[in-house]
Amino acid sequence: MTGPEALLSPGDTPERQREKLLIIADALMRRVEAATDAGGAAYAEFQRAALLEDQVRSRTHDLNRALEALNRSHAQLTEATREAQTARRNLADAIGAVDEGFALFGPDEKLVMCNAQFCAHFPDVQPHLQPGLDFWDYVDLISISRYLALPEDETPEVWATRRRRRHGDGQTVFNVGLVRDLWLQVSERRMANGGTVIVQTDVSDAVRRERSAAHAEAMEEAGRTHTARARFVAAASHDLLQPLAAARLFIGLVEGGATGAEAGAALAKAQNALDQVDGILTQLLDISRLETGRFAVSPGPVALARVLRPLADEFGALARARGLEFRLVPSGAVALTDGHWLRRILQNLIGNALRYTRQGRVLVGVRHRGGALAIEVHDTGPGIAEADRAAIFREFHRLEAKASAAEGMGLGLAIVERACAALDHGLELRSEPGKGSCFAVTLRRAGR
Repeated sequence: MTGPEALLSPGDTPERQREKLLIIADALMRRVEAATDAGGAAYAEFQRAALLEDQVRSRTHDLNRALEALNRSHAQLTEATREAQTARRNLADAIGAVDEGFALFGPDEKLVMCNAQFCAHFPDVQPHLQPGLDFWDYVDLISISRYLALPEDETPEVWATRRRRRHGDGQTVFNVGLVRDLWLQVSERRMANGGTVIVQTDVSDAVRRERSAAHAEAMEEAGRTHTARARFVAAASHDLLQPLAAARLFIGLVEGGATGAEAGAALAKAQNALDQVDGILTQLLDISRLETGRFAVSPGPVALARVLRPLADEFGALARARGLEFRLVPSGAVALTDGHWLRRILQNLIGNALRYTRQGRVLVGVRHRGGALAIEVHDTGPGIAEADRAAIFREFHRLEAKASAAEGMGLGLAIVERACAALDHGLELRSEPGKGSCFAVTLRRAGR
């Protein structure tokens, strides 16, 4: 027998049977436990497999979504690239259609693109205009081009240096002269990314028109000046001859035997006549020097009292003879100027003020304006209308045409304006018709 009954013998004692039953029960328990452990491991493997399947399914879903997004991005990128290429072609077509020359240099100073019109006036440069051309090489090519009309006494190296300096400004507009009287206007602008855009415009017709208009205006101005000078020469010739004839007459009286008081009066009148001649010749010499530039100024520290004090004596007697009050306020200021030319400027301004003031007074004083000084000449004359203020500084122009050359040749204010410009002094005019005028010469204080 092989069943449990074979394990239990009826002849066994109860204790032996009990031992056998315990052994059998223990064996069965171990078998059951072993069977249970094997089933649990299989179930755990099943659970892990199910979890992995879920994870694989989730990852596969995510991967599919990422692939779809990638496909969409690729499609969008392809469309954007196509649109960019289309825009670039349209931009190139648009740039190629304009009349002006156009070029774009990148932040690295290399040529990115240009149209066919760029450097069309430089056939020897155009073959070199390929993407990647360095800007400095482009400038050198222009400077040695046989189509460039270099300014007089300027070498290609000097031209190239000036061109590079303009490039450093970031934004510049200038004209370039070419052979056969052609002109290009070059406009250059730096972009936010550091690149540079250059536009070349043919302005030959505009330059010729401007030059023609300027020439016509200059000829017209020259004609007006010539007419004014002709009138002046006629008047001045008369006024030069008149005091000379008078001086000759008065000297003749002395030579004829006049003595004592009569001789003294004759000599005084002769001296006055000769002074008039000297005044005319001095103004003619001043305006001639200022016109031709053949004069020298020597700016330096000048005590204004040294210039103003003699003017008080010089014009005080003239003012009293005309029944006018003349006051010159003393000043201890020191200015940076040329004493000789400052005196000539103030002589003309004060002389004009006394000449045109019929009643009232003339006041001369120095006003402090921070680091500058303004020498002001005030009068209570008729004033100057707004329409006449530009004309009074022209040569041979007089507000009172009937005045003689000895009284005023119309050169005084022209001398004043040009001398102030030569000395870098400011010149101001304030006037109110019927009340008077104020001329102010502004100059720097010495040591500032």
